[in-house]
Amino acid sequence: MLSFAQPLFLLALAGLAVPVLIHRISRALPIAWRFPSIARIRKTPLPRQGRRRISDWLLMLLRIALLALLILALAGPSWTPPESSATPSASPRRAALVLFDVSSSMAGWEAVPEGLGIIESLKETPATDWGWIAFSDTVKAERLPPLSGSDPDPLDDIAAWLRKNPPDFLAGNPRPALARAAEILQSVPGSKSLHIISDFQATDWSKGLMEIPRQMDITFHRVGTSRRNRNLALQSVVTVPTSGERLRILGRIMNYGQQALESTVRLELESDILEQKALFEPGTLTTVAFEIPEASRQSRATLSLPAGTDPYDRDNRLSFKAAPPPPLDILAINPGASSMDGDEETFFLSQALDTTSRNEWIRYSVLPVGLDPVNPESLARTAAVFVPASTSGDGVLPWRELHRYVEEGGLLAVTLGEDAVRALRNLRSAGFPTGDYLGLAGRGRGERFFLGPLPLESPLTDVFTGPARRDLYLMGIRQFARLSPPDRARVLLQSESGDPLLITIPVGSGYVVLSLFPWDRRASDFPLRPSFLPIVREIFAMHGSVSESLPGNPSRKSTAPPSESVIDTVETKGLISRLRGGSTVSPPLTASLTPEGRDTNALALAPWLLLLTLFLWVTESFLAGRLIRQSSHPSSRSRE
Repeated sequence: MLSFAQPLFLLALAGLAVPVLIHRISRALPIAWRFPSIARIRKTPLPRQGRRRISDWLLMLLRIALLALLILALAGPSWTPPESSATPSASPRRAALVLFDVSSSMAGWEAVPEGLGIIESLKETPATDWGWIAFSDTVKAERLPPLSGSDPDPLDDIAAWLRKNPPDFLAGNPRPALARAAEILQSVPGSKSLHIISDFQATDWSKGLMEIPRQMDITFHRVGTSRRNRNLALQSVVTVPTSGERLRILGRIMNYGQQALESTVRLELESDILEQKALFEPGTLTTVAFEIPEASRQSRATLSLPAGTDPYDRDNRLSFKAAPPPPLDILAINPGASSMDGDEETFFLSQALDTTSRNEWIRYSVLPVGLDPVNPESLARTAAVFVPASTSGDGVLPWRELHRYVEEGGLLAVTLGEDAVRALRNLRSAGFPTGDYLGLAGRGRGERFFLGPLPLESPLTDVFTGPARRDLYLMGIRQFARLSPPDRARVLLQSESGDPLLITIPVGSGYVVLSLFPWDRRASDFPLRPSFLPIVREIFAMHGSVSESLPGNPSRKSTAPPSESVIDTVETKGLISRLRGGSTVSPPLTASLTPEGRDTNALALAPWLLLLTLFLWVTESFLAGRLIRQSSHPSSRSRE
């Protein structure tokens, strides 16, 4: 059977009429006769019309054949023997792979039963050799498509595998499965297709995907979308002490649905079970509180939502310790540990944060360190970093690493002393906004400056009321750096003349707190006043470091990642362009694949046609040259 790879080139066969037209309009060349005298010979006009008949038939036919062979070679003809083309034409088979998503987000929403129904419908596809791959973050199981129609259908056992292996507790990553599918199908001849069954969770499919060759047909089957508007998810648990030696347990529950839902929240202790009903508004985070006696504190407790009432139950249970959490680390950097000023500021800070009452526990642990712990791994476990005035002017500190830590949500507290110029220069060189330095007030430390009214935007206005505010105004400062705050900065404390004394500056997702005076006794009596304790606690708590870092030690070993309960999904139209090379960093795999539909037994005729074209071109050139020589030689033509 004759077939063409580029059949549109056959339209150029209409150009075969060009050699015929050339021969029709060509004119005979006049022959010049030389006489001793040509004065009496009249001029013979050239014929104005072409020949009425064709004289050089052989040359014209050679040119037509030459042009026709060239066009046929460009069309890419191939010949398939009848014995090899009879069987495929009667029953063409197709290789197909099913990629089944078994990540955590597929555990609910009836996703797996819907996927099994799709597999049952795929079995009805005629003349298809099936294979399958189950994946979550990696390839979990696979079965290759059979290479002949006599092998059993692999789709018969995928349902049994899914019943024995429920979805993982891990977030999905389809990239390894796509790479494996391309590797399997590239060795299979003929046409091939890929069927992807998934809920297309945004947290999974928004990652980098690899490019799928265009020879593979891709079909998306979305499952698990029918009940996604009724999901409640436990986000976190916080344990807080209360009066009367009791412990309060706060559970934060998110309603991801589009309608208000009422549900029962259960607290399970070793000996007690407490329940309460709550109404959860759509798209809101609701806090449910339980109180238990301090004497009944248990090592382990569980907060849960009833099973069977939620379409995704993996985010309905959270284990935690019904006990005070470990204190958060605050790194106090002092590289040389030789400056008494730095040791004194760190000492006062640790004493203030270690002070507790009967209704609270130690929330922070101040750790004096050198430069070694200032690295990404240690900073990731650190609630805040404190740089005293004796250290802030040191250029050896890894300021850029601290800047990266703050941008990612950390808190950096820096005090400025006599070396404020160098300290601000270090901060500015690392990318921190610092404002304009206006000089140092109180150089001799003989003058005393007092605090003025609290700025309206300061959160300390809610902390210092009544007698506490009067004590704050009695605090004296003997030396501070005068600074014009940068944009977006918030002033927490100011002097009577309106100069900022304590400011906070947002940087990325975190904050920098600048104290324009040191926290030591030579610069002020601030660390000796009762106001010192609430101010330093407010500094480390005002930006959410306490509420977000005290989860009550929740154990998520038995629950899914929080992102898996989010109902956001990706559009399959965008996935097509990404899988076809729209947003991938991997090289395409088409170079090693057999083109779709090409039979390995087919004989390519284009090289033979080009060889015959070359032979006809040589023959045509020889014949045309011979005719030109005959027409230009007088003796070669008969005189009339």
